[in-house]
Amino acid sequence: MSVRLNCCVNAYNADDEDVPPVGGTRCQGYYDVMGQWDPPFNCNAGVFLYCCGTCFYRFCCQFRQQRLDQNICSNYDSPIWANTGKKTSQTISCCSKALIKKEHLCASV
Repeated sequence: MSVRLNCCVNAYNADDEDVPPVGGTRCQGYYDVMGQWDPPFNCNAGVFLYCCGTCFYRFCCQFRQQRLDQNICSNYDSPIWANTGKKTSQTISCCSKALIKKEHLCASV
């Protein structure tokens, strides 16, 4: 009986693989290789229903076998190297004063 049940479960999964998702799938937003945020988007145009590509470059494709397992990706938070920090008001004030005096000190700050 368990062999027959496994057979039926496998057959069900195989059939499920052939059924395209209703409304397509969604590519989650992510940080690309340049540290830029790429917002989430839906894959629902014509036959392009699956989120494919790599963790750092995603696009919609036609074939389920090529879809990206987004659960393995870890680029959902801003990379540390992309955090440049905020300018302090002191630096901004210095640059503003330099510009008023027509000095070119901002380039060295």
